[in-house]
Amino acid sequence: MTSFDHHAAVCRVCEGPTRSGFALCFCCKTIVGSLLMPLAPVASVTSYRVGDSVHRLFRGYKNAPVAESRRLCATALSSLVETWLTAHHDRLPARFGPP
Repeated sequence: MTSFDHHAAVCRVCEGPTRSGFALCFCCKTIVGSLLMPLAPVASVTSYRVGDSVHRLFRGYKNAPVAESRRLCATALSSLVETWLTAHHDRLPARFGPP
């Protein structure tokens, strides 16, 4: 038997997987322990790995040496968020409360 339950629960903060019987995943529990305060719910719009195209957009909108490059990265990230919001708008009130 593996150490991770095949019937994983969902973290109350990030909606990531956690073991059955646990309200928070390991990462959120660790952050709560460090901050010593509760966390607000979050939603993951995308994931990335260091060096992939999404990671380069995140680094580029902050650190590109040319303003035009920063603007292009910010525009691409805005489009990513807009697409996510359009696809998930119906579940946001249940997750975060009414507008």
